[in-house]
Amino acid sequence: MFTRINIFARLLAWPLRALVRSHVITAPLDDQANTQNNPLFYITKVASASDLATLRRVCLAQGYPEPTDWVMIGSQQLPRTLFLETPHSLSGKQIDSGALAIGQRLLQLHFADPQ
Repeated sequence: MFTRINIFARLLAWPLRALVRSHVITAPLDDQANTQNNPLFYITKVASASDLATLRRVCLAQGYPEPTDWVMIGSQQLPRTLFLETPHSLSGKQIDSGALAIGQRLLQLHFADPQ
């Protein structure tokens, strides 16, 4: 699912540039803030291509890592962006986003090697 949203986000990037305005208040990214031992993750509420496109544009402008990349922690490859919810389908059902399982895996990896 992450690949499908990534494709839609890249297609929406230019049209959204004219329609979506964002003002980001942030501190500069510390040199040690995003390293192999200290990766940076993004958490969004809904798996939305427009949100991902806007997040990507803002992150690249601020010098933050690409939100569509994957992060290697030990031998595990995890998505850099976690979506807490998936959009409701036409039938009204909501599919599990898998964010809870990924978050638990991140915590397990952190407890195994806190450094």
